[in-house]
Amino acid sequence: MELFELIETLSTNYSHLLDYDETDQSIYLDNEKNIESIDIINPTILSLDDETFDFDKYLGFKEEIEKNGIEAIAWYKPYHLLNNENWGIYIREKSLLFVLSYFKQKNPKQPTFYLLNESFKLIVKHELFHFFTENATTFFELIPSINKQLYIPLLRNKNKPAIISNNNHSMYKHFIKKINQKLSTLNVCEIEESLANLNALSARYRFLNTPDIKSFMDLQPKGYSDYGLFQKKSNYGKRFLLYNILDSQPNDIIGEYVYYNYSSSQTSLVPIYLIRDEETSHGAGVIQLSFNTHNTTLTMHIGDHPPAHIHVRIPSNSKEEIKLKYPSLEPMKGFRNLSNSEMKNVNKVIASPKFKKSIKKYPWIN
Repeated sequence: MELFELIETLSTNYSHLLDYDETDQSIYLDNEKNIESIDIINPTILSLDDETFDFDKYLGFKEEIEKNGIEAIAWYKPYHLLNNENWGIYIREKSLLFVLSYFKQKNPKQPTFYLLNESFKLIVKHELFHFFTENATTFFELIPSINKQLYIPLLRNKNKPAIISNNNHSMYKHFIKKINQKLSTLNVCEIEESLANLNALSARYRFLNTPDIKSFMDLQPKGYSDYGLFQKKSNYGKRFLLYNILDSQPNDIIGEYVYYNYSSSQTSLVPIYLIRDEETSHGAGVIQLSFNTHNTTLTMHIGDHPPAHIHVRIPSNSKEEIKLKYPSLEPMKGFRNLSNSEMKNVNKVIASPKFKKSIKKYPWIN
C-alpha cells in the first residue's frame, strides 16, 4: 500500500484511530506565513556568503537545544492528527542556522554550502524516525484483531514509563538486561528520541564527522543524548519501542518490514517545510520549492539565475532532469522537449492547489 493510499484509508475508513482534539496542535504552526516546501531528495535550501554571514550570531540558540533537543530545531507533525494534509517535517530556519554555525565552528575549512545541506540532512534523518514509528504503529492499528488507537495514546502520554519485562523476546532479553538500569530511567518518548538521534547519527555524511555529531547530540537532554543506548543493536531498540507502544511483543518479521522495507522506501514522499522569519529570509539567497505528484517531481529555485525555470523529473525517480522555462514551459538550451504525456503531467502539477498557493508568494516570476 502506497503512503498516500495508507493515509487516505486511515482518514476515510478508520477515522476512530485519529485525533480530533485540536487544542494541543498550535505548536505545529499551520498558519505560519513564511513556510516553504523543501525537497528531501535535493535539499538546496539557501546560499550563504562566508564573508558576510555572521555565524557567531546563531550560536546563541545553544540553550534551546540543551533544553529541548532536536525539537527546538524541528518537529514531525503526524498524519494521525485532524488536519493531516499539513502533516510532515517542520524545520525552523534560525535553528537550522545554529546547527550550521555549530559545525562550521568545528570545521571552519569545510565549505559552508555542504555543511548547511548536511546539517539539514542530520535533522531530517532524526525526524524521519518519528515518521517510521508512526507508520509501524499504523500497520498494527489496521490489523483487524487490534483495530484500536495506538499512536494517539503515545502522543498524549509522553511520560509513559518504559515496560521492562522478563518476558521480552529471547533474541534480545540478554541485551535488554545489560542496559536495564538505564532503561528504567527513560520513558517511552525518550526512548523514541534516542533512536531518532541514532538514526541521524547512522546516516552517511561526507563533511560532518562522527565525533562532532556526537558532541552535538551530547548537548541535548535525556533521551536525545542516550543515542548510544542501542547503538550496536538498533534493531532491538526498534522492537523494544514497538513492544512498549503495543504493550505486547510484536512479530519480529512484521516489525522489521514496517521499519525498513516499507517506511524507508516512502521517505521521499514525506513533506518538509522550512519555517523562515523576516530576519533570515531577507536576502538569504535561493529558495527552493519542490512538488512531487502525478509521478512527477517539479522543482523551482526562487532567486536562481535567470530566466525563471523549473526542474522536472518524470518519473519522480528518474535520473534525467529536464529544465523548462517558466511559465512558457519551453526547454532550456541543451534540454529535450517533453512528450505529450510528460507535458500533461507537468501541467497537472502546475494546476495543483499546492503549486498555485506556493507560487503566489513570488508574483514576479509569472
